[in-house]
Amino acid sequence: MFRIAAIVELFFPELSDQAHALDNSVLNYLHSLRGIAMLMHAGTQVSQPHVKALRDQQAGVELSLGLFQEAARKGIRARLNALEERVQRDG
Repeated sequence: MFRIAAIVELFFPELSDQAHALDNSVLNYLHSLRGIAMLMHAGTQVSQPHVKALRDQQAGVELSLGLFQEAARKGIRARLNALEERVQRDG
């Protein structure tokens, strides 16, 4: 995620907010995952609320990633179209 954030900050600053949202979703998911791993390591039974929280975090990551990818594709297409128009106009 840090690589994505660095690339976004350098080349696509308009996607910065979505990159941060994606980063936060991943961090939340990892936090839930670590919590479950700690419970399992301690020999504690993983409860349904823990599993539900993990699934919810996973869904959040998938949603954030999908939105980020869609916005990135639109941004790249717009830049390529603008470049193509400039090349055609300037010959």
